[in-house]
Amino acid sequence: MPHSSDSSDSSFSRSPPPGKQDSSDDVRRVQRREKNRIAAQKSRQRQTQKSIKKDAQVPWHRARRAGKGYFSK
Repeated sequence: MPHSSDSSDSSFSRSPPPGKQDSSDDVRRVQRREKNRIAAQKSRQRQTQKSIKKDAQVPWHRARRAGKGYFSK
């Protein structure tokens, strides 16, 4: 027999008491914001490194296109 959910059954309640809900939401919000800030910093750092790596390869590619590089005959 399936168990119907009853709104008066508080044993399955996951929300904290009303007074503590605001502070726990604030803590989660601050933690999430901090995590996102760190992730954004890492992403910007990766993009910068990728750009630096590509910029370092540009002269080699230009020389190769002009026929003056390693692969020229």
